[in-house]
Amino acid sequence: MGVTRRYGIVPCLGLLVLLALLSACGKPAQEEKQQSEGLTKTYERGPAVLEAKLDKTTLSTADMLQVELVLRVPEGYEAQMPDPGDKLGEFAVKDHRDSRPKLAETGKLVFGHTYTLEPFLAGEYKVPPLTVTFWKQGEEEKHEVSTEELPVSVTSVLPEDEKNPALREILSPLHLPRSLRGLIYLLPVLLTMALIVGLILLIRRRKRAAYVAPVKRIPPHELALNELEKLMADRLVEQGEYKLFYIRLSDILRHYIENRFALRAPERTTEEFLVELGASDRLAANHKILLRDFLKHCDLVKFAKLEPGYEETKEAAESCRRFILDTIPSLAESMEGQG
Repeated sequence: MGVTRRYGIVPCLGLLVLLALLSACGKPAQEEKQQSEGLTKTYERGPAVLEAKLDKTTLSTADMLQVELVLRVPEGYEAQMPDPGDKLGEFAVKDHRDSRPKLAETGKLVFGHTYTLEPFLAGEYKVPPLTVTFWKQGEEEKHEVSTEELPVSVTSVLPEDEKNPALREILSPLHLPRSLRGLIYLLPVLLTMALIVGLILLIRRRKRAAYVAPVKRIPPHELALNELEKLMADRLVEQGEYKLFYIRLSDILRHYIENRFALRAPERTTEEFLVELGASDRLAANHKILLRDFLKHCDLVKFAKLEPGYEETKEAAESCRRFILDTIPSLAESMEGQG
């Protein structure tokens, strides 16, 4: 009563309203913080360590969910990430992509894959288990490491009163005024005229677009030379990243061989590829020798911990460039391939 008598009833009520507003403003910020929290799980199988990361565990039907798989294996291993297709459990897969393998400071090779998922309805979802296959280069035995089911909660963006709308009674049919009944007989005529106009416009548009310029296909040697320039611009040798330099250099040449000569070089070990190369008549003998020496030198750096000098790395890049330039198809070969 002392406060009321001294300051009045109205100021006290205003103070209570202000406190209530401040309390209400704090709640959405706390809920938003909880929705932004993600989830990380770690799984181990032999020398492999797999991390599954969700950027959030609570989202709305208007949001996307990012799922990232990160696999760490010793050098000399290869890995294959799962391809879910168009659906992953109850989620639609909007996008998924691999990141280029990189060498970590701990001496491990890191493979990454990111999935962008979209929910359809509100409810409790689960990201199904994802299995990653890994194997040691030169060995046929393969191993697998899998994640577990990861729960995700999806909320609706509709207001509470529209989530379960009540059915309303069907209204009785309306009767058209007599003045509008004549339009019903004109409607087929109007539709026919609109169809004729649409056909005329479509024919004219097709005539204008009759000639479509062919899509220019970038030749394999141009793609490889561009990738080689990017590699040299990254200055990995100057930074002491010799192994990563040779990994990328070998990949450039292997993909060029696949695109140029239709030999499956990227998926095979050096020994397997050299066996196929020896039986193929698509390369000249001097090119086979150059390719054999180049790939074996790359393997010594990648797997045998050979530490090359600056001149050796420069010579390796020049060998790759020379092989590409020497095997550019002639004009006759290009015309034959286009035919």
